[in-house]
Amino acid sequence: MHLSILKARKVEFVPLKRVTKMQELRSDAAAPVDRKGAVALREQVMGQERNSQKASMVGMVKHGQDYDFEVLVAIMLSAQTKDSVTYETMQNLRVCGINAQAILDMTEERLSKLIGKVNYHRRKVQYLKKTSQLLLERYGGHVPDRLSELMELPGVGEKTALLYLQVAKGKVEGIAVDTHVHRIANALGWTGVPTKTAQQTRRELENRIPRKFWGVINPLVVGFGQELRENRSSILHKCLSCSHPRLALQLLADCGMQVRREMEKAGLQAGDFLDKPC
Repeated sequence: MHLSILKARKVEFVPLKRVTKMQELRSDAAAPVDRKGAVALREQVMGQERNSQKASMVGMVKHGQDYDFEVLVAIMLSAQTKDSVTYETMQNLRVCGINAQAILDMTEERLSKLIGKVNYHRRKVQYLKKTSQLLLERYGGHVPDRLSELMELPGVGEKTALLYLQVAKGKVEGIAVDTHVHRIANALGWTGVPTKTAQQTRRELENRIPRKFWGVINPLVVGFGQELRENRSSILHKCLSCSHPRLALQLLADCGMQVRREMEKAGLQAGDFLDKPC
């Protein structure tokens, strides 16, 4: 997630100090996306896969796991759902095996029960069923690795397709924009002009960020947005102990946090950090 290479060149899209400060605040990888997001899922599944190979093809293979399909399902389920809920739901699905044929063979009632804690689970049941059928008909049950083909799958939009390619295939073909990235990029002026949709935000960001850094933006900003929303006291403590507290607190303020009020609620003293511009 490091952007230290940015120091060697001038980047016009955003003041470098904002990006590096966000990195510093995220260096502990304490956000839900770090522990239970798609990348965490990838690491867990890959660990299971290595263990299964060591145990003479048991484990994942025994239970009918399909790594690529599992990543796709996790990202589809994660839409409008907390990472912790998605993570728990994936554990439930693993008991039954996660592959296109298993999902297609499962009754809608059973699948709905297994994913019932994610938001819009009834709609996602239909997406998973239709996507599984399409994968079996067109790709032999495998997940395609082209953006255009992924976006033809039911329930797979631009963000889901881009994240899948990045997490499962290591291919970065664009900046995946969710609500956190859209909101924070606009709040910090990274888009240059205000944008109304995720697609507009993606286009503006990609025009302003060198391609080699596209893959950094989503995990960096999503985790930052989660901490702003869910763990304000912790991120305020990190701001006060970081290398440039005033800049860090100003970053929070520009993202919409009422910093002085939140610090008072957390029993923290701002000193003169909020009295001078950064």
